[in-house]
Amino acid sequence: MKQPSKKMKHLENPSMDRLLTMQDMDILYLRISREDGRDGESYSIENQRKFLLDFAEKNDFRNLVCLADDGVSGVTDKRPEFQKLISAVKADRVKTVIVKDMSRLGRNYLSVGEFVEYLFPSHNVRLIAVNDGVDTINGVDDFTPFRNVMKSVRYWGTSC
Repeated sequence: MKQPSKKMKHLENPSMDRLLTMQDMDILYLRISREDGRDGESYSIENQRKFLLDFAEKNDFRNLVCLADDGVSGVTDKRPEFQKLISAVKADRVKTVIVKDMSRLGRNYLSVGEFVEYLFPSHNVRLIAVNDGVDTINGVDDFTPFRNVMKSVRYWGTSC
């Protein structure tokens, strides 16, 4: 995978105060539930970041903020960086949320459905789930919520 250019700047896990001073953010949200034993950041988070920065660069997203919950289960919405994302959305500071796939938003399909179908649209937030082919600028198709249900069933009983 091509490395993002050196010109590509982004802010990493800013404080809530800093986040709420920004406007029109394109947020890259990363999550993995299990740490891989690596000191510091997990390989999965590192790879998600590279993947999403590359996507952002190719698609001209520039006001980038990266929020990463490393080692936090997607079964709960009580993830520190995810809570920052939701607060920023509710404060109308976010233009776009970009994730690798829908499961990065969470494993509880009811909560994810609420964000995708109600919260994000009510605050004019575009959602892109790159690997799932979801881009709400084109509308949400009937399969979008079903896709997350299938992933939830697939991971039932795990803490992914």
